[in-house]
Amino acid sequence: MLRRACRRRPATIAAAMVRTLYLLTFTLLMAAIHAGFLLAGFAQFELPLSLAIIAGCGLAGLALLAAARAAQAEFSGA
Repeated sequence: MLRRACRRRPATIAAAMVRTLYLLTFTLLMAAIHAGFLLAGFAQFELPLSLAIIAGCGLAGLALLAAARAAQAEFSGA
């Protein structure tokens, strides 16, 4: 049902893709910044929770990228 509604409104799809790319950019940027601090040797980023957050952000960003590409292909008719 949602897919039918979105197909009728290209502007909705475009706005959703912009928001997705915005979120994707900041998710991967946050993972990269924190990974940089980890590689620089800051002790705060070697804690188990910090490592989980870095890994979680990276994996969430990659999953969002895969979902965005699949949705783009589906809604563009490719």
